[in-house]
Amino acid sequence: MILSTRPKETPCEELITAQFEERIAAIKLNLEQAKTALNSELQVQSMLESELLKVIQGTSALKPEMLNKKYEETEHSVAQKRVIVEALEQELVNSKDTMTQLKRQHGDIMTWADMYAESPIDVKKMIVAQLIGAVRVSKDYKIEIDFKISEKQLGLSNEYEAESKKMPKPKKSRSEPEL
Repeated sequence: MILSTRPKETPCEELITAQFEERIAAIKLNLEQAKTALNSELQVQSMLESELLKVIQGTSALKPEMLNKKYEETEHSVAQKRVIVEALEQELVNSKDTMTQLKRQHGDIMTWADMYAESPIDVKKMIVAQLIGAVRVSKDYKIEIDFKISEKQLGLSNEYEAESKKMPKPKKSRSEPEL
């Protein structure tokens, strides 16, 4: 029986770390590009400010209306780029937190797998009965399994929060059992 065997000892922590290091590297690259773009816009804004001073002093050949319009556009662009930089910095922090949570959850699952593997067959049947609500097999051997436990009860709600905000929540026909 597949369920009674211990999951293969995989260097899951290494896989998680490698995956997140790749993700963090991509975020850092995007962050550096965003910071470069922001610095470029800040330089343009600084040049426009010095030209505005020349307009005030009457030494500039540029029209004040055109200069004001360009300055406002640059100011708006700087504000947008600052928001992007802040969002990328926050995403970088969140990615590191997520990696820590995934490592902890993997450890929890491995502990549960050990307890299940060491249990007698009667206890294993009780555990499966507590987790699975229904199993339906339809044409073409399509299998549907209804679990009695949600990702919130497993402590996985943080990963699914972002997805649930994007997708409409399904109506439940029964309440979730308490563990």
